[in-house]
Amino acid sequence: MTKKKEVDPVFMLDFISSIEDPRIDRTKKHSLETIMIIAICAVICGAKSWNEIEVYGTLKLEFLSKFLNLENGSLRMIHLEDFL
Repeated sequence: MTKKKEVDPVFMLDFISSIEDPRIDRTKKHSLETIMIIAICAVICGAKSWNEIEVYGTLKLEFLSKFLNLENGSLRMIHLEDFL
């Protein structure tokens, strides 16, 4: 039987925070960390495209707002496509 490895959430957040954001400051509506956390959660829940990640973020906006700074609203495709 294979033993499952546990991932430390603090390590994941530290790792995500260490990634350099390639965007120009004036174009940032959401932090890179927020975008990546929503994308990861969406993929874990079955999202298979940027559009599905956007839908997930919109549907879960109230819940995600408890943990993430989403004062600018939910993610939009235009923000997600900045990372393609």
